[in-house]
Amino acid sequence: MPKFASTLVVLATAVSLTLALTTPAHARTDPAPDVRSVLSTARHAPTGQAQGELICRFNTLADRVHRSSGQASGHAWWENIDCDTNQAVVTVRLQQYVGGSWKYAGSTGKKTVYSGGGSANRAVARADCNASTRTQWRTVVDVDLVGIFDDPFRRYIETENPLTCRN
Repeated sequence: MPKFASTLVVLATAVSLTLALTTPAHARTDPAPDVRSVLSTARHAPTGQAQGELICRFNTLADRVHRSSGQASGHAWWENIDCDTNQAVVTVRLQQYVGGSWKYAGSTGKKTVYSGGGSANRAVARADCNASTRTQWRTVVDVDLVGIFDDPFRRYIETENPLTCRN
């Protein structure tokens, strides 16, 4: 099973942070930029930290959607670089490309996990393969640090080749 590790370095601009503060996370569907920021604001600055300072950096990681026991499956986790937390809520969903657009399929995986991955520290999303039609799939991953405000962006990771699976 090919694994894909997408690295997100948390470095946001004041504009994206302002949008993040005023837009609910569920409303944002923009793909995460290559470089993300988590900067302190007057409202969310840790004690003793000036507004606009870098809070921390972390990686959002996932494998590509693959078939497992008759289902499409995707795993997601995170790696701490220098954040002052050891847990994050990792949410992963699967999307399939059908009729010219991406559509959510199957169950959402959501789990509070420690940094590093492995079977105990990752969230898993699955969707039944109801047809053997070749279909492009992707994982949609959101990592929310426990106790630290971060942006609402999600990471999208597509399969390299279509799977013989459609939900």
